[in-house]
Amino acid sequence: MAGQDHKFQAQRDAYVAKRLEALIESGRADTLGEDETYDPPLRRPLRDGEEYHRDPGALRIDIPG
Repeated sequence: MAGQDHKFQAQRDAYVAKRLEALIESGRADTLGEDETYDPPLRRPLRDGEEYHRDPGALRIDIPG
């Protein structure tokens, strides 16, 4: 199913970005202050003995301005 859904990814990303931008502008979304950073806790391993590696580029959604 993921292969079939791939062609809709860009459209979905644009929709989510538009909705998120509207929430931020309306003041209904949490925002970071200038001196704050986004640093979520690490998740537990997916399987025993497997380490979880955080992708620094995937920590947050940046909306192009």
